[in-house]
Amino acid sequence: MDEACVNNEAPNWSELDIELSCPRCAYNLKMLTLPRCPECGLHFQWDELIRAVKEFNARPPIFEYHWRYHPIRSFLFTCWMCLQPWRLWRWLPLSAVPVARALLFLLVFVIASLILISLSKAIVWQEFSNLRYGKAVTAASAAFHGPMLRRCIYGTLHELAVPSLLMFTIWLTIQIFRQTIARYRVRQKHILRIFVFCWIGVVGWQFLCDFVLLMIVMPMIWFFNNYLPNSLIWGVEQCPLIILFLSLGFGFHSYLRVRSGWLWALLLLVFTSMLIIVVGLLISTVLLDTFDNAYWRYLTEWSQSFSLLQDLATQVFISLHGL
Repeated sequence: MDEACVNNEAPNWSELDIELSCPRCAYNLKMLTLPRCPECGLHFQWDELIRAVKEFNARPPIFEYHWRYHPIRSFLFTCWMCLQPWRLWRWLPLSAVPVARALLFLLVFVIASLILISLSKAIVWQEFSNLRYGKAVTAASAAFHGPMLRRCIYGTLHELAVPSLLMFTIWLTIQIFRQTIARYRVRQKHILRIFVFCWIGVVGWQFLCDFVLLMIVMPMIWFFNNYLPNSLIWGVEQCPLIILFLSLGFGFHSYLRVRSGWLWALLLLVFTSMLIIVVGLLISTVLLDTFDNAYWRYLTEWSQSFSLLQDLATQVFISLHGL
């Protein structure tokens, strides 16, 4: 930015490598000499306009900063990067201050998108059932009836409940490291960004794996009249948990640049598992008097890995009572 620009004179256009447009009407201001828009008559300061454009261009193209100008493109790009935490947290600069309100908007849009994906998946399965078994109800008529839409909404919220419970439990667990967070002067906004992007990555991989399994199951049923083996389904179900660990590890290590960030991620998952076991023990022994209850079934429906925690909780109870 030259001295003429500071004095509200036109910049040297041969040296300026950015595009300037009117903040009010978006008229192209290139090669103008007067600080006045010929389209709408807005008066402006050249230095303020150039500084704002440079700051905007320096921001990463994620939903937080571009939701007003490029909502669809920034939303899709942000979700795509959340599915790749090994790229996301190495690419996203720490200097880009998180916008908490935009993160909440992002969560709302993700939930709405997942409901639409669930509805699409229900339509595909209904159409497959019509072709395979010759049912009379068409997919289109069934999809837009209230009951199917409500089932998709409830089913989506049911699938999002366990990841949300996990992230809330991890947030409770991270309070153990409050002194470490205070020592590194980590802002709560950065922690919020890690949790939101981590949640999006986990549920995104969960829905992606479910859709892939659906695409594989349909030809298996059509040609072989059989389902996938449980071992393959169990292996695919581990993808969201792996993404959870990778998101936390890369988030603390590569994004926050905290020493022993991967150890943080491992300890958080260990303490979270312990908290899940403690809550399961209290519910199973104090409230319901059985380990075969809705709490454990709810967790194991999301991932069979939680059955290992249920077995561990059962063994802990047996050991404590000397049975």
